[in-house]
Amino acid sequence: MPPRPPPLPRLPIQLRRTLLLLYHLTLTIFFLLLALTIIYVPISGVYNHLQSLQAYISSPKRDDPFLRLVEGKRLDGRSLLERAPEGEVYGHADFQDGRRQTVRPEFLEPNSEALGWVNVNLGNGGPEPNLSGGMIPAISTPFGMTRWTPQTRANYVSMCPYNQTDTKLHGFIATHQPAIWMGESAPLEVSPSLANTPKVLFDDRALPFDRSDEYASPNYYRNLLKDEGGHVEAELTACKFLSLHPTSSKIGGRN
Repeated sequence: MPPRPPPLPRLPIQLRRTLLLLYHLTLTIFFLLLALTIIYVPISGVYNHLQSLQAYISSPKRDDPFLRLVEGKRLDGRSLLERAPEGEVYGHADFQDGRRQTVRPEFLEPNSEALGWVNVNLGNGGPEPNLSGGMIPAISTPFGMTRWTPQTRANYVSMCPYNQTDTKLHGFIATHQPAIWMGESAPLEVSPSLANTPKVLFDDRALPFDRSDEYASPNYYRNLLKDEGGHVEAELTACKFLSLHPTSSKIGGRN
């Protein structure tokens, strides 16, 4: 058998203890810094966000409905600065999307100031639901049997029936759709029109509208649709088991 190699020299016991102590001390410092970083970064982010918000609130150029709420200004106080059309009042905040803000007083019952700060188009408007949130301005009572929503595009799996970037409305549909990836199966649609004969094709019955004529809230929807030689004022509100669709039309200056 070949001879065994000579054993490696061993470090003195005192030196080994010193190195082991330095190793544990290094690990302790590392994990302590890691813990401080985990705690400091979120707190620092929140602090910086609050500082930015405070600076924005103090800016004289701000015009944000959320900040008006933070400052304690009431919605009905805006009527002192802006004139509502005759017979109407301001129903919701200005969400900076060009929508109509005024409505007849009866559609604000029961009176709820908080309701005016609900933006039903929040999470809507992207090129596809996966890029926007998949939300729709559904009209319903709390825990209502069904929901109604304006329809601006064909509805199928992973596609919402309404997109606030569209400028044509095809009608109103009753939907039970709980999420965008489930789609609908033959939803009921109500399509307002001035045509003498029904328009069967989906694209043919689309009526253009201006964003400034559209009013959307959790309990009431209104739009002014342009049709052949006139326009249709379509409204939508809801009860527990059904919805109401009052409409009025005007052709060539005649109601």
